[in-house]
Amino acid sequence: MTIVGTLSAPFFARIFGKIKTVIIFQMLSVPFLFILSVTYNLPLVTNFSLEVVNENDRAFVSGILNITWFFAWGISASISGKIIETQVYFIP
Repeated sequence: MTIVGTLSAPFFARIFGKIKTVIIFQMLSVPFLFILSVTYNLPLVTNFSLEVVNENDRAFVSGILNITWFFAWGISASISGKIIETQVYFIP
């Protein structure tokens, strides 16, 4: 979804102007941000994972789930940051 907004922003900026385009895109992103915040707080996967594990191993499994989530989050942020730095954004 982000790539669609990024690639279409110059087109809409020519039609509506830069300020109006920023306002429109910001307003359009609010529902997606709300959905993202609500779904992250629904611990369905974590609850299911911890229900099927032995009670003595739940703390360990919870830790592994958190480590893998934050590891993937950190790696993807590093990779995307490097792509943006080297390929997409140039200082004029």
